Parts: sequence; structure tokens; C-alpha cells
Amino acid sequence: MKTDLIIHGHFYQPPRQNPSTGLIDKEISGSRFLDYNQLISDSCYEANAHSRYLSFDGRILKIINNYAYMSFNFGPTLLSWFDENKPWILDRLVQADQMSIQRLGHGNAIAQGYNHSILPLSSPRSRLLQIDWALKDFERRFKRPSEGFWCPECAVDEQTLYSLASSGIKYVILSPFQARAARQDSQEAKKVIEGRIGWDESFAINIRDKSIAAFFYNPELASAVSFSHMLRSADSMYSRLLEIRKATPRLITYATDGEIYGHHEGYGDMAIAALIEKVESKPDFELTNFAAVLEKRPPRKEAFIHSPSSWSCGHGVERWRSDCGCSTGAKPGWNQKWRSPLRQGFEAVLERSEAIFDSSMARLIPGQYDGARLLTDYGSVLCHDISIQDLGRRWNVRQDDMTDFASLLEMRRCMENAFTSCGWFFNDISGLEPRKNIAFCLRAIELMERFSSEDLRGLLFSYLEKAQSNVEGNGKTIALRDSQTLKGFLEACLYFYVGSILHSGSIKYGDWKLVNLRGAFMTILNERSLETRNLEINETTSPWSLVVKDFDKSHVIRTKDIPERLMGTIALWIDEKLQRFDHRYLEDLATSLTVYGRLLGRSGFKSSDLFYSENCSICVKALKAFFDRPVENMGEFWVEHRQKLTIILEFIASKGRKSDIEAIEELANTQLERVAAWIADKEFTAFRIDCILEILALARANGMQPKLTGLQDAAYDAMLKGQLDEKDSFRLCQQLNLNLSLAARQAQGH
Repeated sequence: MKTDLIIHGHFYQPPRQNPSTGLIDKEISGSRFLDYNQLISDSCYEANAHSRYLSFDGRILKIINNYAYMSFNFGPTLLSWFDENKPWILDRLVQADQMSIQRLGHGNAIAQGYNHSILPLSSPRSRLLQIDWALKDFERRFKRPSEGFWCPECAVDEQTLYSLASSGIKYVILSPFQARAARQDSQEAKKVIEGRIGWDESFAINIRDKSIAAFFYNPELASAVSFSHMLRSADSMYSRLLEIRKATPRLITYATDGEIYGHHEGYGDMAIAALIEKVESKPDFELTNFAAVLEKRPPRKEAFIHSPSSWSCGHGVERWRSDCGCSTGAKPGWNQKWRSPLRQGFEAVLERSEAIFDSSMARLIPGQYDGARLLTDYGSVLCHDISIQDLGRRWNVRQDDMTDFASLLEMRRCMENAFTSCGWFFNDISGLEPRKNIAFCLRAIELMERFSSEDLRGLLFSYLEKAQSNVEGNGKTIALRDSQTLKGFLEACLYFYVGSILHSGSIKYGDWKLVNLRGAFMTILNERSLETRNLEINETTSPWSLVVKDFDKSHVIRTKDIPERLMGTIALWIDEKLQRFDHRYLEDLATSLTVYGRLLGRSGFKSSDLFYSENCSICVKALKAFFDRPVENMGEFWVEHRQKLTIILEFIASKGRKSDIEAIEELANTQLERVAAWIADKEFTAFRIDCILEILALARANGMQPKLTGLQDAAYDAMLKGQLDEKDSFRLCQQLNLNLSLAARQAQGH
């Protein structure tokens, strides 16, 4: 009999957006990745969607969607980033869930608390919102209700479990150290010592008139995967599983942060892919999920938990409200006493915000007002089922009151984000995560100012002053320093103003939309809060500044105020303006370089460094212009201009600086990814294959390393679907590092 094996990955990132713009500020310096979502997506989220299983000689035998074989949860704040930036990853997650339903009768995906707040520490209303919003978001994406629920940090208490059970959740995943006692039938409950509860079965947790199942994962296996580099060898991992199977032959399960699979542990996704392939080919285990096991073997025993408790704090949930000693490697002499005043400040503002919300909404909504139901309904806006205007009409809000209605709801969303658990998890209040929580709280206060004359900012700062940093200052000084950056509407105004000069069609900037721009007058709209700003703009020189008049208040934007992310966007616009080359220019450039190669390059004459740097820059811009062309015309353009492009590329490779070569390599790889995505949506043809293989050969001949990931994925899928003939399959396999057996199997009709 096979042993059920469940691998659970908890995939999550906190809300990283600047709350006043809806965009993520640049988080990583000196990297091609702007923020941590991009960085981790590259090494982990995307990698697991198309993970490589290699043959002994390093060629790709199989491309595996790991999510189809793992139990997993993705936080809504991360999934919303996928919506805008990586929608194809969402497609792979939904495909994986559907595949697991077909294989097991139950989906691998489960929901997670909306923005990763610690549920036992949440206010009663916030706790229900975290659950309700999460379940709405999950159902919209996966087209089914979630059977399980990942509680952030596995943090639970009896009330949290009761709320989950009341919402229809069947099971949760917990650390065994959260189990206090267990019993079978009506026997006396036995105390659980050091987490030694059954890791191979589910337990019922009964609270008042509700019951919910709990799976307690194997802690030794989870620790070995997370901290002892078990993912470096699928063979060793399989041997370890066989050893564990001797003691627990029915079920083996473990849970870890999903980022271990490729981000924290390099190529961890490939280790899991190799393990999946090994499990599928042997008779020992069946990869399954919790819902399938629960249906097959309902709980026979009852468990009692430490209430409250979590998986990452040995002191219950103190890590998120006190200096309990848990940290991530704090420096000698540091403390986390700042945690208490940080939470207390947010809680004080939340208490007032709930009162302001209810009293203000009661004036806007005719008839009997139900605040809890309204906030639950707002979840449909957050998951893009309906618009904020649709929700207002549903609640009979007058059109003139729609901005107040939307602003109050946006205020509550920001207050929820202020309690994201990452704000307390790490070592110091000066870190990125606590500062982001403070920013969300300040944005909520800004939105409340139109409804109340209370000094809520002063209330928050009275607590933040007590939150002493281990680095410098306190929470208040950190908040004031961060507040010196441009306000969101000013940043959007600058974007639209410069965009009108350099980049036609720039009408969206995060949450802000350009409504009208005529001469010196601009109207912009925040699509979340429905705030409208009517602005008058005047540009000055020597030194440059932008004076923006907002009603009767003037703001001055100087170059030092421009955020790094926005400056990068403006630089790209300028670059686009400077690289517009027509076909004739491309031909002249190639002719000039040919003459240079024939004459100057062989005469012993040495050109100046300035000659090389100036002309390499021109060549780089010419190639940028080429790579920025529409994908569907790339093949024809390549055939017409291949000789010219080859000459330009060879000149850069032989005479360019390292930065020139790296720029072209990055451009080429970006283009190859675009081509791959387009072909995956269309189809391979012999002509397209010829063009792709020629470009790859040219790049390699000039010392570049083409990125093959997207092309490999597209070719692999095409071969599996029998869309390529034998000759093209073999050509692609040879050049894309795919194992030739793939082509052979297709040729044989498999």
C-alpha cells in the first residue's frame, strides 16, 4: 500500500505597494530587479511553474508544474501583484489546481488570511474581514470554494478556529508544537510532549458548536527541508522519506515557506521536480493533498491547542506584540521592545477608525446600516468582481457621496494592511516591513481627516515615540523621515506631466488616472478612493522645479524629490526618444562598421577610446530599436536585416565595454522571452524556428548566454501536443538543451 505524501508550500509576500500611489517603490539597489516580488518570482514562483527535471547529462527530460503535486497557498497580496505583472503564473496555478482535482477529487490550492495579519491578535471585525476577503479572492481565482485555510504564521486561538469553521473551512495546517493535548473518543486527554502528536492523521478540534480538522505536520522533516539543505539531493530526500515511512506508513506531511523552493535554497524547485518524478515512478508514495486525505480518513481523535499559538514563536503570538526574544538574528545588544508601542499605536488608531467609519457610513447609506456586511461586500471590489461604483449603487449611495463612500472603504483597507505580520517579525522598526505598515496607517489617517477633526496623526506618534529603534531614532522620527517623500498625487502629477512631453498615452500611474490635461491644468483621479485633484502646474528653470497648486496650497517638486522608480521610468522614456532609427540608418551604420572592419581594423591605426565608446553607444541604441519591435514582425525583420544586425552585434562584442555587452544580452533575453510567450500563444513554424535558432547562434558566437527558459517551455509544450514535425523537434531539442528522447517520443506518436 502506498503512503500518502503531502508537501505544503506557503507562498506569500506582504503588500509592498506605496499606499499613496499603489506602486512598489524601488526596494533593491544595484540589481536588475526593482523589488523583492520580482526577485523571488524569478527564482521561485516562476521556476516552480515550469521546473526542470534533468537527465544525467544535464539536458531537460521533463518540465513539471510543481504546483500540480504540492498542496499550496498564495497570499492575495502576492496574487494581486501577479495580476499586473505575471498573469501567466496565475494561469499555471489554476491549471495545477484543476489537474489535482482531476487526479484526486480535491484541489491543491487553499486560501490564506487576506494580508497576513495575526488572526488571534486581530479585532473581531478585522478577523472576520481577513477570512471573508480571503475566501472571496480565492473563489474568484480558482472558481471553487476553498476547503482549507492557511492561518498566517499558523497563528490560531479558539475564536479564530471557530470563525473559520463558521465560514465553511474544513481544515487547517498547524505545527505539532501548537497541540496541547489529544484524546480518542471519550478517553481522558493526554498531554502532548514536545510536539509528539500523530503526524500521520487528522484531528478534530471542537469549539462550542463547531468542529474543524487539523493536520499537524512532521516538524523534523520540515526543519530538515528549511534549514538543513535537504533540497540539495532528491535521492537523499527520498531515502529520508522511506525511513520515516517505517514509523508512519499511512501519511507523511510537512509544511514550509514556499520560498525555500528556489529562493532560499537555490534550485530547490528542481529538487522537488526530481522528487515528484521519483515518487511518480515508484510504488512507495502517492502525492496527494489534505482534503483528499480528509475525505478518505476523517478524524478519529480530538486535539486541544495552546490558545493562542503559532509556528514561528515559542511564546504563543508574542513575537507580534512584545520583546519575547524571537528574532531573525538581531545584533548583540539589540531588543524588540519597539513591537509593543507599534501595535498599540495601530490598535488605538483602528479603534477610532472603526467608530469614524460607522458614523460616517451611517450618514451616507439610507435606511438600516450594517457595517460588518458592507465591509464583507467590499471584498468583491478588492477581488475585482465589481467596481467600487457598483458597490455604492448596491448600497443606494448617492452619486455625490460616492467619493466619501470609496474613501472610507479604502481607509479600512489601509488599516488592515497596517497589521501585516511582517511589520513585527524582524529585528528593528527601521526595517522595510515596519515602515511599510506605518505608511499604510498614515495613509488611513490621511483619508480620515475629511471625516473627523481628531488629531489621529498625533495619537499614532504618541505611541511611535516610545518605539525606540536599535539603529537610530524611534518610530516617529522614522515615520517623519519617510513622510518627506512626494505625496502620491504629486508623484502621479509629475509622471503625467513629463509623460505628456516624452511618452504619449501615459494615463495610468498605479491607482491614479489622468482625467484631463490642458495647458497648465490637470485633473487626476484615484481609482481606489475616488479622490479627484484639480491641479495647476508651472515649470521653473535654473534650477528646475515643478510648482503644483492644489486648491489654495502650492507644492514644489525638485529633482531631489523624484523617487528612484519614477526617475528610472523617465530615463526609459528619454532613451526611447533617442533610439528611433529607421531602416536606412541601420543600413548606414552597418556599412560604416564594415568599412571600419576592412580598413581601420587591419591597418594598425588605433582609434581613441572616445571613438569606441561613442559608436558602441550608438550601436546599442540601434539594437534596442530592433528589439523593441512588435514580436509578430520580428521574423520578417530579422530576415531582411540579419546581415546588418550581425555586423552591429559583432562590433559591440569585439569593441564594447562589459556594460555594453551586458545591456545587449539583457535586451536579447527580454526579446526571446517575448517571442517565446507569443509563440506559445500562436504556434511554432519552420520559419520562426529558423529565425530563433539563427539569433541564438549569433548571440552565442559573440560570447552571450541566451536565456532559454521561455523557449524551452514553449517547445516542450508544442512537442507534447504533437505540433512539430520530427525534424523541427530534433533541431529545437539540440539547441534548447532538451533531451532528444522528447523528439523521439513525439516521432513515435507518444
